[in-house]
Amino acid sequence: MTSKPINLRATASMTLRNEGLFTEEIASFWQIIEKNFAGHDPVQIVSNFVTTFRIRLHNAERRSFHRGMENYQLTLGFILRLYILQKGLCYYNQRIILQPNRTIGRGGNHVVSIERLVQEQDYTVANTVLCAIQYNVVTQMCDDVFQKLVKGETLPQPVPRLLFNDANFMESVRPFFQKFINKRNTKESYEKRYLKQVAEEESFSLIKFQEKKRKFAEEHGISEKIDNDDNDDNDDSTNDEEEKDNQKDTLTNRIIRKFLPQVLITIEHLYQLYDKQHGRCGYSQHPLILASGSPFSCSVERIDNLKHYEEGNCLLVCFCMQAGRAKWTRESFISDHSYWLQNFDALLLAQRDISTLRLQFIAHYPPKESPITAQSLPRIVHAKNDGTNTCQFCNDGQSFSRFKSLTQHKIDLHPETLFACPHPSCRTGWSSDSQHRIFLEPWLLVSHYISKHSEKSADGRSICNFERCNTLLGAGSTVSRHVAKQHENQIYNIAAELYNKHNASFVYLRPMRINASRFEERQENKKRTLGID
Repeated sequence: MTSKPINLRATASMTLRNEGLFTEEIASFWQIIEKNFAGHDPVQIVSNFVTTFRIRLHNAERRSFHRGMENYQLTLGFILRLYILQKGLCYYNQRIILQPNRTIGRGGNHVVSIERLVQEQDYTVANTVLCAIQYNVVTQMCDDVFQKLVKGETLPQPVPRLLFNDANFMESVRPFFQKFINKRNTKESYEKRYLKQVAEEESFSLIKFQEKKRKFAEEHGISEKIDNDDNDDNDDSTNDEEEKDNQKDTLTNRIIRKFLPQVLITIEHLYQLYDKQHGRCGYSQHPLILASGSPFSCSVERIDNLKHYEEGNCLLVCFCMQAGRAKWTRESFISDHSYWLQNFDALLLAQRDISTLRLQFIAHYPPKESPITAQSLPRIVHAKNDGTNTCQFCNDGQSFSRFKSLTQHKIDLHPETLFACPHPSCRTGWSSDSQHRIFLEPWLLVSHYISKHSEKSADGRSICNFERCNTLLGAGSTVSRHVAKQHENQIYNIAAELYNKHNASFVYLRPMRINASRFEERQENKKRTLGID
């Protein structure tokens, strides 16, 4: 038995819909992806973005937890809307297309990252933007910093004083360089920070695991049992000293295996680098500040992170240009900023426009979807049962032995051409027989709704209460004839009314249900993962 093919684009659209995106927003998201990544598979790109955003959100929530902040507000739906608002472009550069991963684009510098505009505040709706990872750096990369980096290429800057030409100046900055060497040359401090980081990550993972466990337990009415299991686990972990020793040994081995860069350069070599670069950043050419506390403070960058701090592998850069996992080069900086070097006024205008749009977006967040109208529903004339049973939507003109098989094919591969019943009882449940819940034409949907979900008379007959009709009807065929005759001209308006009534727009794009046995299997797997008996 061969598995049924799946409409991947429809499934991806439903993933976006499940995160709260509206019909117009989903269409805009696809348009941005197809424009920015022409020549690539848009479905694969969307899937990669959703996965990347989920990872970024998990890391952001973990960092918020470690910082002791309690105002974390981000959701996947918000990040997807933010991506649409920025048209897939970096907030700072306004030209770099954000990439979902390192397999697309140049060297991973353009991979999407979540940035806080104000470092002292948590990840909130008003404090979050998307930028290329090369701009999400150790210090706060505000608009002013980015503009100064670009201005450093176009506007005259005062020539920094060279160290070897001024003995007093050399002596005054010696503590600054010495501090760097002392800090980087202390292996014990690194091990201590690493152990603290591992402990914090384990604490955060445990809290998230307990939240998932309790949520699952509450949904299935077993919360008391979960609490008792948690207490037993805590008692066991407290008494098991051998397990703690094993964990400590594992952490020690992890530290030993991790590459620990050593400082093999001297202060004199840093003096030489400073003079060789004429006191400017090796990437942006912005003047270096030989004091801490500024985005433009001097910092030592390793060209190859797999090598030590040694001669030939070091460069003096602005602190804000040390982008961690992203790697700048002089060539990549020029490539990413060449347009703005010639059109700096356009940069200011573009940043002003995106800031205005962002303020409007925040002021009306969360957005409200406009009601479904008759015009927004699909108006597709499906092929009749003429014996050919050929799919009109497949390029290869695939044929089927029976018309019922053709209809099932459309449900599997082309659900966006169909109408699904928006009533909650049809949208939930796990029956494998979904033929009666998805329809080729809107009048079939309305007939089904009257028969299955409308109010009944005392003798059990269906009542058509659309457009103040209030007609008593009998069995299914009677209902179908009544709808086709009495409501033919208003059938799309009635369908739109049903979708708005149940807040189920775009419901016809939902993926197929799984059968009951498959659903139970997934629940058992989830219990096993959470450690629930």
